[in-house]
Amino acid sequence: MWNTYGTVEWPLNIQLMGIHFKPGGAYPFLNFPLSELHNQIISADAVWGSFAADLYERLCAALSTQARFTLLEQLLLARLIEPPHGLQSVCYAVAEIIGRHGALQIRALSEYTGISQNHLLTQFKRMVGISPKSLARLHRLKYVLHLIDPAQPVDWTLIAHQADYYDQAHFSNDFKTFTGHSPHDYLRLRRQSYAANPERDRLLHVLSTD
Repeated sequence: MWNTYGTVEWPLNIQLMGIHFKPGGAYPFLNFPLSELHNQIISADAVWGSFAADLYERLCAALSTQARFTLLEQLLLARLIEPPHGLQSVCYAVAEIIGRHGALQIRALSEYTGISQNHLLTQFKRMVGISPKSLARLHRLKYVLHLIDPAQPVDWTLIAHQADYYDQAHFSNDFKTFTGHSPHDYLRLRRQSYAANPERDRLLHVLSTD
């Protein structure tokens, strides 16, 4: 899990495959505390050893994109472990956070799951990689990004209210923490991207808020 911003520059000619795990989804494939990977870029062989090299070679040898996806799915399923104790409760808590766009008190989340706040925090750090509060902040900001239409006027006060922020300062602080830009700078850049290529901007926006 990442809960900060970053910049990625790709070469012009590249073949890329990626797996985007939902919160808690990576744990059954890795089986170690995901907090150890928090906000880090780590080589696959540091996690999977020789399996990562074998995976890379077999994906390169596949004859088509579809064949690569099929192979990748097969190889990952072979490493899937039995759902560990507590994962179901964590996934329920994650679903509550996402379904409420992050506007959920952790005390209430603890009551919904029947797990103490301290135990819930421990389980989240192990199986998700970040705390419930951090995940809630992230999904509240994702909801804000979803509400922004670069082709229309944007009322920041209304959006902050819709996303249940306490005040404008709280909203602006979270926005800059997660995007690296103030709301107004972000909107300016989004509008530049939209004007240059609306379809590409739409695709990138969907990827960033998925």
